[in-house]
Amino acid sequence: MEQQIGFCTAADDVNVAYATLGEGPAVLYVAGWPGHLQKEWETDFAREFLTSIAQGVRLIRYDMRGSGLSDHDVSDFSPEALQLDIDAVVNHLELDQFALLSLGFFAGPLAISYAAANPERVTALIVSSGYLRGSDLAPPERARAIIEYIRTAGLPSNMTHVTEGTEEQYRGAARILEDATSYEVQAQVGEQMMRADVSDAAASLRTPT
Repeated sequence: MEQQIGFCTAADDVNVAYATLGEGPAVLYVAGWPGHLQKEWETDFAREFLTSIAQGVRLIRYDMRGSGLSDHDVSDFSPEALQLDIDAVVNHLELDQFALLSLGFFAGPLAISYAAANPERVTALIVSSGYLRGSDLAPPERARAIIEYIRTAGLPSNMTHVTEGTEEQYRGAARILEDATSYEVQAQVGEQMMRADVSDAAASLRTPT
């Protein structure tokens, strides 16, 4: 099983890279943090994980604006802008209906908001390690300290997508992130995470979750 990489353009003219893997009903893996489609695929543990969840489905991933193979010369990482990335991919691939998969970081709020706004297109919503309000993640002072740390040193290895992994897997995830984007972009996405509040959108969800 090999991923196929393509490119599309968001409504605000940002070029977005995407990758498809497998065959079956469409499942869009919502980007919750900057990433790199190609570097992830070249890393054994990431490739094995992606292959496992692509069994029986068409798994679609994309690089969040500002990272990976997508345009880096961007400054807007608001939820509205990041949802343009989703729109660009699903419209380019002409997906009438699809499921959303969110696995941590900003993916939960983005997926919840998108599903609430597009109930006729999103057939299912899968949320792991999600949240509704950024204020629940950390007190304001702690949140500011985390963002400033990320701005100067990047995301700590124990906060990556790897959980209960080996030391080599932690290092691999850190290397992918180093290749994906700058510390500043990570910090800006982190700021949006901390500001998020999708409690109203969650209350209006009609999608099976």
